[in-house]
Amino acid sequence: MVRPIFYKVDPSDVRHHGDSFGEALAAHEFNLKDNSEKVQKWKAALTEAANLSGDSESNLINDIAKEISQAIIRCTSLDVAEYPVGIVPRVEDINKLLDVQSRDVRMVGLWGTGGIGKTTIAKAVYNSITHKFEGTCFLESVREKSTCNDGLVKLQETLLFEVLGREEFKVTNSAKGITTIKERLRNKSVLLVLDDVNNLNQLKNLAGGLNWFGTGSRIIITTRDHSLLVARDIYLIYNVEELDDHEAVELFSWNAFKRKEPLKDYVELTKRAIGYAQGLPLALTVLGSHLYARNLQTWKVTLEGFKSPEIQQILKVSYDALDVNMQQVFLDIACFFKGERTDYVIQALKGCDLPEYGINVLVEKALINIDHGFIWMHDLLEEMGKDIVYQESPSDPGERSRLWFHGDVFQVLTENTGTSKITGIKVQLPKDSDAIFLSGTTFSKMRNLRFLIHCAGSFSGGLVYLPNNLRVVDWPDCPFQSLPFDFNPTKLAVLSMPGCRITGILEGIKLLKHLTSINLRNCEYLMKVPNLSGIPNLQTLDLQQCQNLVEVDHSVGFLDKLEKFNLFGCSSLTIFPTIASWNSLRSLMLLDCKRLENFIEIVNKMQSVELLNLCGSGIKELPSWIGYLTSLTTLDVSSTLIQELPSSIGGLTSLTALYMSGTPIKELPSSIGGLTSLTALYVSGTPIKKLPSSIGGLTSLTTLDVSRTPIKELPSSIGGLTSLTALDVSRTPIKELPSSIGGLTSLTALYMSGTPIKELPSSTHLDLSWCPKLVTFAKHLDLSDSSFDRLPACISKFRQLGSINLRGCKWLRDVSELPPFIGEITLADCVSLEVFSALWNILEHKDAPDNVRMNLSNCYRLVGNLGIDMVSKMAKALLTQAVDGGLRRSLRCYIKLPSFSGWEVPKWFHYRKEDVCELLIEIPHSLLWGSIGMVVGVIFEITQVPSLSWNDIEVTLDGITISRNSYDNFISEILGYHVCFKYIGLDNLWKQQVDKKVDQSLPHMFRAAFRDCPWGGYSKPLLVKSCGLHLDNMLGNDDGDDAEEENYDDNRTYSRY
Repeated sequence: MVRPIFYKVDPSDVRHHGDSFGEALAAHEFNLKDNSEKVQKWKAALTEAANLSGDSESNLINDIAKEISQAIIRCTSLDVAEYPVGIVPRVEDINKLLDVQSRDVRMVGLWGTGGIGKTTIAKAVYNSITHKFEGTCFLESVREKSTCNDGLVKLQETLLFEVLGREEFKVTNSAKGITTIKERLRNKSVLLVLDDVNNLNQLKNLAGGLNWFGTGSRIIITTRDHSLLVARDIYLIYNVEELDDHEAVELFSWNAFKRKEPLKDYVELTKRAIGYAQGLPLALTVLGSHLYARNLQTWKVTLEGFKSPEIQQILKVSYDALDVNMQQVFLDIACFFKGERTDYVIQALKGCDLPEYGINVLVEKALINIDHGFIWMHDLLEEMGKDIVYQESPSDPGERSRLWFHGDVFQVLTENTGTSKITGIKVQLPKDSDAIFLSGTTFSKMRNLRFLIHCAGSFSGGLVYLPNNLRVVDWPDCPFQSLPFDFNPTKLAVLSMPGCRITGILEGIKLLKHLTSINLRNCEYLMKVPNLSGIPNLQTLDLQQCQNLVEVDHSVGFLDKLEKFNLFGCSSLTIFPTIASWNSLRSLMLLDCKRLENFIEIVNKMQSVELLNLCGSGIKELPSWIGYLTSLTTLDVSSTLIQELPSSIGGLTSLTALYMSGTPIKELPSSIGGLTSLTALYVSGTPIKKLPSSIGGLTSLTTLDVSRTPIKELPSSIGGLTSLTALDVSRTPIKELPSSIGGLTSLTALYMSGTPIKELPSSTHLDLSWCPKLVTFAKHLDLSDSSFDRLPACISKFRQLGSINLRGCKWLRDVSELPPFIGEITLADCVSLEVFSALWNILEHKDAPDNVRMNLSNCYRLVGNLGIDMVSKMAKALLTQAVDGGLRRSLRCYIKLPSFSGWEVPKWFHYRKEDVCELLIEIPHSLLWGSIGMVVGVIFEITQVPSLSWNDIEVTLDGITISRNSYDNFISEILGYHVCFKYIGLDNLWKQQVDKKVDQSLPHMFRAAFRDCPWGGYSKPLLVKSCGLHLDNMLGNDDGDDAEEENYDDNRTYSRY
């Protein structure tokens, strides 16, 4: 901190730059020849200072002390949080957005729900960069303070005082404040934080524009309202998200236990608390503090029904700021629609005359979020919304607007205590709940009921009456055979009754102009879709798996608002309407409509259709008008009897995927080359013998599958498929690939299993170097049943290859080159294989994966050449890899053997046993504590397929599980002989969990179990032949030879059969 002080100086020397001032300025002028403007500014500043009036020495001292103290106050760090868990990475992310090195002026928004930690993070960011600005100000609680008398004016005064450090700023009104801020701060680099802003007027009065502040200024705004930021053209927005599970546990533990992790007896209860808070820092802090120093019983009782007024009050601020309609949308979602599809919720809300944009408003207010088309909200917000409804009538559920709790629902419906205040009911009864008896008066008083949603529970009695005000009827598996005869829901928007028993559910419908969605899936009693002309605005008609449906009424062809029509699995359907006005149709699903032989007649061109799925239908011919579907992106005619594609298909310029596998189509029309948007073409299992040369025009094609076809050669034009990433020619008679294959520069996956290919271009052996992306990005290579005799050297350059399948390559003799980081190798049935030197390169390489799996079934020649010492080499390789790599991490090598042939765990293992399924070993403390890891090995035979998933080796040390792996991650061929070795690093997996004050005189109990699951009715499906344990000592290993060394198989080693 530097401040100029003129003390006992002649003003004329300062004004005229005389004496030492002149000498210093002359020196600066000489040194700063290239920046003379700076010196001129200094001269002007000195002249201005000389014109200031002097004052007494005492007053000067007071002024200096006052200004310095104010500057020190401004530099004082703000208190962030007692336990700043998860703050640092978020501060780093925000500082990247701020980029204080840049000299522009920036506004950055911190957006998130209440209690998420926006203010805490803003304080931490402020502290981290405050020293880089000429003036700083943190305006906290702007929303709250601005509502007080002259609130905005006082905030403007605080801003000016904090930045400029002077008290004399008195703002008479907000307009004057705006002018003063702009005038006084436009030449200063300012750091300003506006915390908890909730309306535009606050921004207009405190930070109305970038030109209010000097070069390099940064303005940070925390808010719950995303739209507020966008309205001010603030697009640098950081979405403050919940803490992850690890951070949540740590923050909760600091508050509940005053330590980083939970106490041992409280681990499970801590998980429940974390589940309740769902990463919300406010909830974690409040709940943790509440439970601090409480006993287990208090914890259990508290977590059964914890509600914090403090949390609810903070969350409710956003709700209170909504208008009445938005509040209704929020409550509907909290009580009924959390986790539902967004389009379904929008239809329901529109049916209730609630605005569709309400969803976006709630997203912007951080009250809900949309993930993959589904609506979600934080559990605490859901709880708050439900509590708002509960408080409408705590003692009488019939007087509340919404019912969702199963006890309240059961009471109201069985006791007929519903009233006109009820607008929605969600039935979700426990499995063991009694059936709800419906009488003629059950719904009679609920004339304002909008939503009737059934999720779980059973009913008895009869469905005599339903309110006509219903907008959503969502009742799967409705047990009643008819709807009330006088039910006339003129405002109904959604009808969803899949699996219902009602036969004439759509008959007698007059005018339902609001109905947009009908879902009658799996309605086995529905035989005909009746006249639907009274539903002119229907958008979705879902009749999937209505297996007895025979006829669709002609009126359906006139529904010009229809967008989705699903008849998947309607296996009895024979009569389909003529399409007269499907102007809006986007998706038509006719999968497995096996009796529908004649394709639909069309009057209009259906130019909006994007998806047409005829897979497995009885349709035998595609009409020529298919070419009119210019918006079509997906066409699936797989497993149909269609024998040819019309030439007009070339007009489908938007088509991206064409599926025709399993059809009798014999050739592709040359016009297919016009499908310039096509990315996927599947002709697998067709009698196509030749691809047209025009296929080279498919420049967007990424996947081409011609497997199981009689194609003998690929056209040279295939080299033009520069976007192709996957090519499947397996099970074809193709003997060689054309030289133009080198043009496939994007290829990353090649499938050639079952082909007679022996050579590829430019080589007498398999060479894949002509596909640079295949080498760079391929993760799986399937060359099974191929005819080559050895792999090329270039395959070792496949940098991301995770697995290779060479099953059934009967001529393959040598596998010397493989990437060292490959994890899965299938060599089963490679009967000529003799050399597999790549095995040791992989196991001993520092970049080897944690889990190496190899299938050597029926590789008798190879295993014979590897010799009986193969098992010993495997174990040593893991030791070498772990030590040389400097990782000491957990590793595993797993090999499927062709036979037993006397394999055993190496004799140099410290502990060895045979014919046991569990090892129990007492290990001296000195021996274990001097070890950096251990190798556990087992050789076993599986004689029966287990009924459930199981674990290969579960290892515990002093009761602590330090390793467990599921057999599901192993090789699919489970029956037969297996070798498994695991290296377990002890640094992180065990020593951190052991108390350093352990009694060193006592041994440690080691347990390795080689099966850990129920085995159905089988007695001994797993037979362990040999097993053992070897400790990896940090002083070095002496296992150079397989000679018998000191072995610890004495009375400290136990086995269990």
